Amino acid sequence: MLCCLAYSIANCQFIGHTVVGLVVEVNSVFLHLRKLMQIMHVGFQHPLYRVVCLMNLVSFVVCRFAFSLILISHGLFVYRYRMSAFYFSILVPTVVIMWIINIVLFWRLFTNDVLRQQQQPAQQRTNNDHMLKGMGAEPVTTAVVNNNHAAAGHNKTD
Repeated sequence: MLCCLAYSIANCQFIGHTVVGLVVEVNSVFLHLRKLMQIMHVGFQHPLYRVVCLMNLVSFVVCRFAFSLILISHGLFVYRYRMSAFYFSILVPTVVIMWIINIVLFWRLFTNDVLRQQQQPAQQRTNNDHMLKGMGAEPVTTAVVNNNHAAAGHNKTD
């Protein structure tokens, strides 16, 4: 993206499209704020963390997909006749790579922030087992019985 920005400014062409590409930095504020909250060990269920995650996902869709990549992709093909071959050859791989990176990044954010909430009740049941040990209760021991004698190496013939 930096190459495209430098080329646009040097030739005074397509500066608007390149600036639109920089709108992704608005989302980076929420992305980095989310990461800083994780580093500071703010709980995933903390209301402030939830708001930051929601704003991160909304700004991701608006700034990265709807506003930036779709407009740049559209301009790439609509204004192709106005671009030099060099600029077009820089911009096409950059846009393709940005689409791939953003789809993967969005999927990771979605699974960590949205799907984690759906898995949370099952995790709470397993995480609460450690509380029983501190309250004087005996830990629950479970045994698994394998009735498959062939797997154990026993050949029983009747």
